[in-house]
Amino acid sequence: ALDLVRPVLKRHETMQAAAAGNADEKTGEKDASALPNFAHQAAALFVSGYATIVKGDPSQEAKPKLSKALKLAHTQCCNHQLVAQSLALIGTIVLDTRGGDLSQSLDMLQSSFTLSKAQEDMPAQLGCLDSLLRL
Repeated sequence: ALDLVRPVLKRHETMQAAAAGNADEKTGEKDASALPNFAHQAAALFVSGYATIVKGDPSQEAKPKLSKALKLAHTQCCNHQLVAQSLALIGTIVLDTRGGDLSQSLDMLQSSFTLSKAQEDMPAQLGCLDSLLRL
């Protein structure tokens, strides 16, 4: 999965750099055709972070990827399902990290559960409840 996601992430980084450089000199507006698809970028970051967790190194590599996916999903895409899943994984990472902030983990897991409940996503709700029970 990581091998499949890396080229997507690199392409989006290249597109963002190109869009920033292609601003109209008079108006300062960016060329909309050069802007990356934030939904795809957020999904690629999420998959990359999740694959890193499965690989076994969640705190060092996965958390920044998931955090960026969360930010994009929330601010650019309004994708509540991706927001809920990202919150659940980050909350679980914080919970599993030695010396992690339990109140931060609790807030993230509760928010994820609330979003999952609103979308009637039962598997996500069960995952959140499982992590909440470990608190």
